[in-house]
Amino acid sequence: MTTICSDPSADAQRNAYNAAFHELGLSWFWDAGHYASACGSDDRTGLRNYLAQHQPHLLCAHDAEFLIEAILSTKERCHAQLSAAGCNPEAFINWSELQQRQIGI
Repeated sequence: MTTICSDPSADAQRNAYNAAFHELGLSWFWDAGHYASACGSDDRTGLRNYLAQHQPHLLCAHDAEFLIEAILSTKERCHAQLSAAGCNPEAFINWSELQQRQIGI
């Protein structure tokens, strides 16, 4: 398991998390402060703590392990895709600007 706080490329990991949140339709954005405060002993613990503290309503509708697995697998895929495309995974991307409400027709 990857440890959130000790990863030397924390910006790349944070960017991958934000890309995953965006892809999953979650209107979350972790800046450096949010990312640091979400640190646990590992990714799963950090996400579990974040969900319990900041998104408890989601735990009423979804199993915590389901949400954690969805986020982690999407994060890993996003990180791999950014790297494979030749993007600098540590480059800052403001995913919150991409979060826009859309109205279906």
